[in-house]
Amino acid sequence: AQSALDLLCSAYPNVSTTDAFLNAAESRTELIKDTAETILDKACMLESTLDIVLPLTACLPIPIHASTTITADGHYCLAQHTNGFIQISSNNVLLDLADHTLTNNSGNAITVDPNFRNITIHSGTVQTTATNAYGILVNDECADIQLQNIKTFASTDAQAGIAFLGTNLFPIKNVTLDNCSTYSAQYGIQSNFVENGAMSNSNCSYSEIGILIQSSTKWQITDSIASYNTNAGFGFQGSTNNQCKNCKAVANKNLLSTDNVFGFISESGSGNSFDHCIAQDTITGSTNYWDVAAGFVLTSDETCSKIINCCALNQFAPSSLAVGILLQPSLNLSTNTSALVDSIEVVAWSPDGKYLAVGSEFGSDDLRIYAYTNQQCTTPTLTLIDQRSIINVISLAWSPNGSYLAVGMNNTIDDLVVYAFDPTKPALNTLT
Repeated sequence: AQSALDLLCSAYPNVSTTDAFLNAAESRTELIKDTAETILDKACMLESTLDIVLPLTACLPIPIHASTTITADGHYCLAQHTNGFIQISSNNVLLDLADHTLTNNSGNAITVDPNFRNITIHSGTVQTTATNAYGILVNDECADIQLQNIKTFASTDAQAGIAFLGTNLFPIKNVTLDNCSTYSAQYGIQSNFVENGAMSNSNCSYSEIGILIQSSTKWQITDSIASYNTNAGFGFQGSTNNQCKNCKAVANKNLLSTDNVFGFISESGSGNSFDHCIAQDTITGSTNYWDVAAGFVLTSDETCSKIINCCALNQFAPSSLAVGILLQPSLNLSTNTSALVDSIEVVAWSPDGKYLAVGSEFGSDDLRIYAYTNQQCTTPTLTLIDQRSIINVISLAWSPNGSYLAVGMNNTIDDLVVYAFDPTKPALNTLT
């Protein structure tokens, strides 16, 4: 006991009493305990950090080093920069490119075969230099496709950087793209027969058309940019109920060839909208008077589409039309009116705008009445409802209430005929 006490005293040479000795020992014990707790806390923090970092950086569980066809579900990872292709023929595939580049000089870099779903591809670069090839191609009847943090580079002969090619019978459903970029190829991002798509924070440059939505419905494109494309930045063709919001079409231009250039265009579709978008520096170098440089375009066969709170700046065409917004009106005539094109002498609208009287100077039925319809989201039409065989009509006039039509003629029989018009039948009845 005395030896033990002598040993402790030697550890605390400045302690002269038993109580002071015990206090010093207790203080040293608390210091050791605090130090141990601090080390344990730091170890727990380190373990937590590793839990977060390891799944994102490790190439687990199935690494890819060369051309591969994936035929089983799972998590795959591109382990290095690779020359070759990846073909996906399975449901439930997560493909992590792990910030590497996949290059295929003879075909598509990544292909998703038809009728597979729940495919995610993220975090890397794909390249193709082959003619008519795709950086990433998703085929018909696929569903639940996600692309995130993807860059594609392609030759000008390639078809598209990223393409979703469904069919009328087998569309692609539920597509999501975020932070994707395309460079070159005919189209940057191409959608054909896709139902329900979402695209955000993406950039498509140096193609003919940056983002092309064909025969598709319910795309929501937000905060994306199309620049330096030679024909159009954003294009909707034959598509319905799609929206571009907070998007920019910048410096889309073609200085070398004769062609139209558009920032945003929607044609042959319905219910599409451009909302809070900007078109800037849309330029064509064409000297043809019929070529156009326009920031926003709704074509004549587009119905019920909108341009909302948008801005168009610096459109230029040296010898033709340069406009911020171009709306092309149309009137779809019924087949019965086509024969009168060469011989119409005079026309007159009824006061309510619902009927059109057409007079001809040469022909067997020189007076015709058409009903005009222009319902919301439909193409205006003229439908023949009555006609009269009178000769050489040269003037027409409706009464203020639309109940009578006066017809002036240039012939030897009658110079003036007045008809009563009944819109409930509708029909003409001769008064004089």
